[in-house]
Amino acid sequence: MGQVAACANPIAADTSSVNHPNSYDLRQFSSGVGVISVPLKDKGALNQTYVFLRVERPFMP
Repeated sequence: MGQVAACANPIAADTSSVNHPNSYDLRQFSSGVGVISVPLKDKGALNQTYVFLRVERPFMP
């Protein structure tokens, strides 16, 4: 997430609560290509963290 933050502007953060012992942290950034979303999903029972990267480009007809 640090590398995305170094080249894009933060626009939103969501640390909604989820079922214990899991956690969820969503950070969104604005860049020249569109909105970059980086959600972190920590699965405590599995002792694993899932990181996803999504880039949403603006619609251009």
